[in-house]
This record gives sequence, structure tokens and C-alpha cells, in this order.
Amino acid sequence: MKGATILGNKRVVVRDFPDERPGVNEVKIGIRAATICGSDLRHSYLVDPSSEPDRPWGERISGHEPCGVIEEVGEGVTELSVGDRVVVYHIRGCGQCEWCRSGWILHCNSKKAGSHGLEYHGAFGEYLVTDAANCVPLPDNLSFADGACCACGTGTAWQALSRLRLSGDDSFIGVGMGPVGLSAVLLASALGARVIAVDLVPERLELAKELGAHETINSLETDLDSAVSSVTRGKLCSCGADFSGSTKARDDMLRNIASWGRAALVGEGNTLTAEVSPQIIRKQLSMYGSWVFSIQALTNLLAYLSERDLHPERMITAEYPLDRIEDAFENAASQRGGKVLVLP
Repeated sequence: MKGATILGNKRVVVRDFPDERPGVNEVKIGIRAATICGSDLRHSYLVDPSSEPDRPWGERISGHEPCGVIEEVGEGVTELSVGDRVVVYHIRGCGQCEWCRSGWILHCNSKKAGSHGLEYHGAFGEYLVTDAANCVPLPDNLSFADGACCACGTGTAWQALSRLRLSGDDSFIGVGMGPVGLSAVLLASALGARVIAVDLVPERLELAKELGAHETINSLETDLDSAVSSVTRGKLCSCGADFSGSTKARDDMLRNIASWGRAALVGEGNTLTAEVSPQIIRKQLSMYGSWVFSIQALTNLLAYLSERDLHPERMITAEYPLDRIEDAFENAASQRGGKVLVLP
């Protein structure tokens, strides 16, 4: 089967991999859509492979946001059938520990645990073999592109908003309008919150506006604190999240949350620097670290999107066939647009 593998130093190649058959409790999925995640860029595409010499570069098909159709089922699979449309939860675990049984497969620490695209073949190929338990049915009114977005990025945004208990009573500031931040805008506005989107890139702020942001602020061109105060009439925001991973952006977000507010840290990397007393303690702020999501959260997200006729594919700004995946990654790494789609 054809598949793309990331080699680091901005290199991605398409080559042939041995075909796989599903084993016990596994299914084989024909990939219909896969999207590029920011972690594909940070942890693989932009990495110098010499800095991680023990990593098996090139041995696995990359990507962890797959969506497709079941084409073969292995022994013991009873809940899924050939032809079913599914989104694949991107972490595989042992299936037996407390974390796997609770749906939080990403916390499994067994030797079997691993991610599609790293320890297991991933999304940027013609086919994917995975555990049947990792497959969540894709509602009929959602596209394969919608499902691929949810497999990591949009699911991550959903989990963060769930931790914040966001509702229509809230004013929400989202900092960093990459695909996860854009997903949060789509979801938060649908949940009824007043949404302020912050970024440095005009194209991404325009896309945030199209997805439901009530206000957009370019923090390079505008004094952020004054702008938020003006929008909220001095009340600031009841909750917020940083999706950028920038130390400065986190500080910007915390300063603009009101007393008794809630804050989520979603973007990975760098450090958090804050004036602890005025920004956290004396505001009585609740802070959450939010990392990806559970398989139950993915199921709930797909149901919500289906019921509300919401489509994360709206944030896709470019799509490429598998044989042009190098161009797809170059586009994604420019950080000028929204989500990038790969069509095997």
C-alpha cells in the first residue's frame, strides 16, 4: 500500500509499505480523508532527525487524524461491519487498564500503548489497521473531512471547552487561531458564548470571523488589553484558552480573564510566566491543563456536530492528493491558513 512518512528536516516521502490484514479485534480501514495536525509539524516535520537518533524515522506511515470506511474486519469484531464510516481515535492502548477502560486511552502506560503515525501506521496512507475499539461511527450528515478534523484537533478544542464548562453565559477569549483555536471558535460560538479570537495572522483572524467569532483582535496591531476591555465594557472575559503554546500569549490570555474566571492551557511547549498574585490568586482563577480528549468525548463531539449541523471542514483552506503531500506540509507549516486536508 502507498503511504507517506515524515523524515524530519521538512522532508516527507511517499513509498510502498507492506499490506496489513486485521488481527483479532482489529479492523482494516480505507482512508478517505486525513488532516495535518500541528504536532505533525512540531514533533516530526520540523525536527532534525539527528537530534533523535533512536527514533525509527521512515518506518511508519505518518499522520494521526484519519477517517474512512471499514473494508475488512478481523476475528472477534461484532459491533462493526464492512462499509461502516468511522473516525479513528488516534491512540492505541492495552484495552485492560483503568485508563483504557475509562476511555482515556492516551494515559495507558503499557508496552502496547502508542499513537498512529508513530508506533503504529497512521493516516497518510491508503489503508489503516487499528483496534475496533478505536473506531467511532461517523454520522451520515458529517463528511469524511469533518471526521478527520475531529480525530485530533477539533476533539482537543471540544475537550478544553468541556473542562471550562463553557456556556451561553460566557465571554470567551481564545488566543492562537491555528486549527485547534479555530475549532474552539466554531464550537464556542455554537454553544452561545461571546467569542473573542486573538492572533497575529490576518488570514486566520478572517477565518475565525467566518466561523463565528464576534470580535477578532490582531495583537500585533492593536493593544490587546484595551481592545478586550472595550469589547467587554471593562468586565473582561469569564473564561479563555491559549492554543498557541506561546509564553506571551498565555500571559495575554490570563490578564484578560475576570475574577472567578476559568482558563485552559491547550497549546504545548514553552513556559508559563505569570504574576501569580494579581493574575491568579487574587482573581480566584481556576486553571486547567487540557490534553487531547477521551474516546467518549469524541463520540459526544460527533453527536453534537451532527445534531447542530456543524462542520469543522469549514476551516479547511487547502487540500492535496497523497502524491503532493510535500506541498501539503509546506502549506501547513506556513501557518497562514486553516486546516490542510490530504486525500489518499
